[in-house]
Amino acid sequence: MRTSTPSTADPDRPVPVRFLPAFDNILLGHADRARVISEADRKQVTPGQAMVRPTFLVDGFVHGTWSKMRSTLLISPFRPLSRADTAAVLDEAEPLLAFIAPDAANRIVMFS
Repeated sequence: MRTSTPSTADPDRPVPVRFLPAFDNILLGHADRARVISEADRKQVTPGQAMVRPTFLVDGFVHGTWSKMRSTLLISPFRPLSRADTAAVLDEAEPLLAFIAPDAANRIVMFS
């Protein structure tokens, strides 16, 4: 019989930036949404009319929304990002844009 040891996350290990699509289950089905998004930010992500905007996570927590317009990825942070967090967001944004706009001749990532 094999037993498993519960794994624990290293609290000092950085959590990578992640982009979530609209209506992502982490924001809809999570029992305790406060673990990933503040109540004030949730109101910006779910403004009503059954809308749930695409978001991005920094250190496992929602820090803003994103949208795509043709070959441009527009990133809208809810508050200023540190230089390191901005670089990490850009590092994750570029492959996302290549995936969602594969035929674009020029791809642009912009912050609003």
